[in-house]
Amino acid sequence: RFDMNARVNFARHGVGFEGQITGWIDGASAFNFQGSGAVKAGPFSQGGEGVVSSDGIAVCRNGFGPDVGFGYAWSGNDTRIFAGSCNIGPWVVERAAGAAQVRRTFRSVSVGRGEPVAVFSVVGTTLPPRVELTGPGGRVLAVTPEDPAGGVDDGRVLLFQNQADRTTYIAVDRPAAGLYRLSLVPGSPPVERFRAAQALSRPAVRGRVTGKGHRRALRYRFKRERGRSVVFYEQGRDTRKRLRHTRRPAGTIRFTVPDGRAGRRDIVAIVSQNGRAQSAGVIATYIAPPARRPTRPAHLRARVRRGRLVVHWARARRAASYEVRVHVSDGRRLLFLPKNGRRTVRLHGVRRGQRARVTVRGVSAKGRLGRRASVRAR
Repeated sequence: RFDMNARVNFARHGVGFEGQITGWIDGASAFNFQGSGAVKAGPFSQGGEGVVSSDGIAVCRNGFGPDVGFGYAWSGNDTRIFAGSCNIGPWVVERAAGAAQVRRTFRSVSVGRGEPVAVFSVVGTTLPPRVELTGPGGRVLAVTPEDPAGGVDDGRVLLFQNQADRTTYIAVDRPAAGLYRLSLVPGSPPVERFRAAQALSRPAVRGRVTGKGHRRALRYRFKRERGRSVVFYEQGRDTRKRLRHTRRPAGTIRFTVPDGRAGRRDIVAIVSQNGRAQSAGVIATYIAPPARRPTRPAHLRARVRRGRLVVHWARARRAASYEVRVHVSDGRRLLFLPKNGRRTVRLHGVRRGQRARVTVRGVSAKGRLGRRASVRAR
């Protein structure tokens, strides 16, 4: 298990992220790195934040202009532009008109008051369509350039064409409330569908951790809404544990502090609303004590039979494996590390009259050694 710093340079389908990240690796099971750097969208690049984990990569552009981002899962081959990394919900898709219907060349979308960002996209049949976006009152906000690699980034509107998925993307920062219209520019490639994204407000979840030592309780509260549920996680620099999934808007979750490095631990909430998952961030913190050591192995026995020394012991609490040391009177100093939690060791070549001293202690999943149990055999 390592804490590490790294440099990442990732690009897929016209979007990417380059920057310095810091995080941890837990063997071959999981890793998580976060940091800041440059977020790339088409021909534009701007500062932002990113996370690279064993699930995938997600980044969010911020600062000048609209806050937008993308997500990419290692398990698939789909880049989700303007995804939940910037609190932008899944796409609301309007399907293309049937073959017997007239192909649409525009779409109107109503944007409510106080939205942080309005996001639109137009998917072409062969190439990214050229579109014009007008806002309330008929004001033209952006027009797709003729250059396939061209775009717009004026601090309020971000527009770029993604050749890989035949899509033109547009994001408007702090849009005025009213009706917005997407229209095809004459000579544009034909459109397959128009899309719009709904911005989701950050869900409010409150909590605090009580208790002492390794026995703790999380008291939480969130607003009840139809279709809403929350998953709580406890995490530290080398721990991550799922506490509970609940639909109850208030309650208490009792838990045992996971063994790991002493110090600050965070309680993180993930809110699901009708199938849409969104992070509520860190809702509580507490200071964890040092990890508990395994208990002393009980009923340790060592017997010599037919030239073999056989050692056996009972299970030790919180022990994921064991360390066995054997000192034989002929000068041998031996170390055994039984696999798969086994609790028996056999040593051949023990002659009549020789003596042996055996010590056994448990090893926790985090590598902490427990108290020794000792026995002598002859």
